[in-house]
Amino acid sequence: MTQMKTSIIPHKLKRLYDLYYYCSPIPVLSTGETIIFNLINLTILLVSAYYAVYFLPTVLTRAIEKLWFYITGQIVIVNSFFPFALSNSSQIVGASKNFTG
Repeated sequence: MTQMKTSIIPHKLKRLYDLYYYCSPIPVLSTGETIIFNLINLTILLVSAYYAVYFLPTVLTRAIEKLWFYITGQIVIVNSFFPFALSNSSQIVGASKNFTG
């Protein structure tokens, strides 16, 4: 039973590799073309991962702050609730810097 569980992950990785290999033009490309194709795919993957880790949390927290401001008229700063969130609340449209409410 334990041997069956350990063989599931390599099997799924092999299926994922086969999906990538046969659903792309790799089988008909030359070696140089394959390297360039894989480098382009790797670049797209790395840029997407960088965006997801560094920019997406900021965009989502600012969107939540703006949505809350538009719905309620109250300024909420997500950093006060979640200090790990990266957000700049001073750029909320319509929010004044002297707000004391």
